[in-house]
Amino acid sequence: TLFPYTTLFRSAASAGLAPGAESDDDFGCVGSAGFDSAAMLSANVPVEEIAEQYLRAVMQCAADVVEPARLQAVTGWQNELRKRRQLQDQLQELKGSIRVMCRVRPLAAGEGSSAVSALSDSEVVVTQPGKDGRKTFSFDHCFGDTSDQRAVFEEVEPVVESVLAGFNVCIFAYGQTGSGKTHTMQGGADEAAGINPRALRRLFDAVREKREMAALGKGGKADDGWSYEVSVSYLEIYNENLRDLMVDPVTPRGQKGGEKKPASLDIRHVPGQPVHVPGLSTVLVESASEVERAIERGAARRSVTATKMNSASSRSHSIVIVNVTGRHAASGASTHGKLNLVDLAGSERVKKSEVSGQAMTEAQNINKSLSAIGDVMAALQEKSKHIPFRNSKLTHLLADSLGGSSKTFMFVNIGPSLDSAPESLCSLNFAMRVRKVELGKASGRRVEGASLQELKEAREREERALASLQQRKERVAELEHEAAVLRAASEQASGELQRQTKAAAEYRDTEEFLKQQGEERQVAELCEERKRRGSTRARC
Repeated sequence: TLFPYTTLFRSAASAGLAPGAESDDDFGCVGSAGFDSAAMLSANVPVEEIAEQYLRAVMQCAADVVEPARLQAVTGWQNELRKRRQLQDQLQELKGSIRVMCRVRPLAAGEGSSAVSALSDSEVVVTQPGKDGRKTFSFDHCFGDTSDQRAVFEEVEPVVESVLAGFNVCIFAYGQTGSGKTHTMQGGADEAAGINPRALRRLFDAVREKREMAALGKGGKADDGWSYEVSVSYLEIYNENLRDLMVDPVTPRGQKGGEKKPASLDIRHVPGQPVHVPGLSTVLVESASEVERAIERGAARRSVTATKMNSASSRSHSIVIVNVTGRHAASGASTHGKLNLVDLAGSERVKKSEVSGQAMTEAQNINKSLSAIGDVMAALQEKSKHIPFRNSKLTHLLADSLGGSSKTFMFVNIGPSLDSAPESLCSLNFAMRVRKVELGKASGRRVEGASLQELKEAREREERALASLQQRKERVAELEHEAAVLRAASEQASGELQRQTKAAAEYRDTEEFLKQQGEERQVAELCEERKRRGSTRARC
């Protein structure tokens, strides 16, 4: 590495042309870094050491030049990201519709010829023989078979941060079985990571950035004093049953041994309120890595089976639910945002997948729930008064994302093979209908807090109310005491009255008895008198 510099200094020294400090400053700052070749040559410093010091000075100079440029690039990227988010939000608000993006996966070995390709970043074409021929579809964005995971996520990245402002965001992947939905949403490790892990990392990065900007006093009054609490849940909808993927399966009651299954859950939804699943596990998390580990454990519990069309076919719809609650310490304001990351099971034709038995039942339930999504989209497009969200557990659970004030993104995943062209056309036609659905302007859930003066006045009112309540309680206690005294006196008077009444009754009974006895004596005396007179007359 030092050879060119060593040769340079050796040649210059032998010719008596040793460069001075000023001529060393090719980068504009080498001299200021303390490098002086003339002085070192005069001091008989070895040429190798001079070259090494020169290289170090150049590297330090380059670092001093590059670091401001790097900071400027990072700031520019953040500003660009903010502008993209603002433009995307404006577009979403103006359209009030679901943003639909198409992704065509690469052709796999043994699939034959390709029938689907991306013409541009907004158009995809399906080419097949026969009367259908060539059909072109337009979407908000199209990704060809060479697109990577980073490019896909960049299309939804700006909206993830809006969850912190109290918005509901829903991102879901739709398509036939084997079209790459799980790869798009979950992906693999490192650069193969899908939307789920990337969105979670961006969410926590946004929380950290707000905290750091507030600490530096550069976040603005709107960003100062906010703290955020993030919780995550993970579930699947399998055969129209909700299963908690964050907990281990349990053996059904009444069975000994046998296959363990997750406990079944139900959905609660009050109009105007978020969808709620009582009993669903919710885990508080502090970092994206915690969430990713939890999701990895849950993904291992998801229902998967092999079919003719897909060796690892998902037999359930999986949903990662991330709730973010923000609180402002000074004003008491709060925000409540939610991020739904949905990996739908793929639609399939039983004739092609060649499933039977339990897998047949799974396919029927998958197709039924996907048809329910179609019915909901049709009703939303027609602005029907009744939207059939309750026709399936899937649409019921996504009611506040599909029919509420939510920012919703749909990826339609397409298999490119000619053999899958009919299914691809069905998916693309459905995506075109979804693109016409208008959900209305999205709004965040934010509860405004009060000012410090308002909080002080409210506290004083509360203290006055408590004092008044205490006085009333004391007065009630006094009245209760008086009432108790009066009750005791009344009971005593009542007892005395009863005694007097009893004595009077006994006196009346005695008086009547004596009167009766007197009357009986008078009658007896009268009878005796009559008998005496009668006996006297008889003697006469």
